[in-house]
Amino acid sequence: MRRRAFVVGAVILVMGLVGAGFAVASSQGGIVRHQHLTFVVKLTNDDALDLPPSGFSLGDTFFSQNDLWNFPDLTKRLGRYDSACVVENADTSLNRCTATVYLRSGTVELAGRFLFTEELKAFRLAVIGGTGRYGHVVGQATYTFSCEGCPPVHDIDTLQLNLIPSFESP
Repeated sequence: MRRRAFVVGAVILVMGLVGAGFAVASSQGGIVRHQHLTFVVKLTNDDALDLPPSGFSLGDTFFSQNDLWNFPDLTKRLGRYDSACVVENADTSLNRCTATVYLRSGTVELAGRFLFTEELKAFRLAVIGGTGRYGHVVGQATYTFSCEGCPPVHDIDTLQLNLIPSFESP
């Protein structure tokens, strides 16, 4: 009987702690559960800043502005994805990139480094925070240079956000 009371008490305590965690996260306006979001990325504008010496070299910066559409049918525009990548090492094509995902309920900030080569099919960026509903998130983003299952539209890609709520204030 004592053991049963102890187990029931432990379950109630755990449920209370989980509920308190959700309440704290809700009061901060952030997500409270792990979320996977997938978007189709459609390029709208891109540009490059070619620093001396001419051609691909250290410090060159590549900018892109993209619209985000629902996956996989592209019937509704859901937001924007803007990025900037700076060449850190021209010999290895190492780039440092930052990006912002603009959604109706807030933004998600991304950052990372990777080797940008002709053979690159996808890359990952860290989710480092955001605003609004995404003000306390961490996680990972995967950008894929294709869109399997999408209509045959020229030059579209896929962005997947794996968002994890972080209950720590920055």
